[in-house]
Amino acid sequence: MPDSALNTFAAELKAWRERMGLTQQAFADKLGYSLALVAAVEQCKRSPTPEFAARCDEVTGAPGTFTRWQVQVSRESYPAFFAPVLAFERDAVLHGVLQRGQDRGGARGGGRADDGDQHAPGLGAAASRVPRAYPPDTESDQ
Repeated sequence: MPDSALNTFAAELKAWRERMGLTQQAFADKLGYSLALVAAVEQCKRSPTPEFAARCDEVTGAPGTFTRWQVQVSRESYPAFFAPVLAFERDAVLHGVLQRGQDRGGARGGGRADDGDQHAPGLGAAASRVPRAYPPDTESDQ
């Protein structure tokens, strides 16, 4: 297996589990996750979620090791040119930009699929809630 963040996460998970003298089932029970998920992560068949990684840190007593590797796994899941979009999306979700929809009433606010958004025709209300990364070029863009 080539070195990757997922391979490293899996190897660390297995090493910590074995160091604790636990089977996959016993470790899964301590984590509060299924045996199938623990086995899949250890075999690099599933990527760990941030919640799973945080729980691994708690159960093993690791000082944020799994959380840091999970971030790397997430970054490697996309092409390098897409990295700036991931940071934007993470910040938008953390700050509620995509959920709240302050301008249009949110996902349950009753907006139509295409509600006349001038900046992204056909994309609907969701596209209008995403902040623009550049200033408007003309008055018609405002």
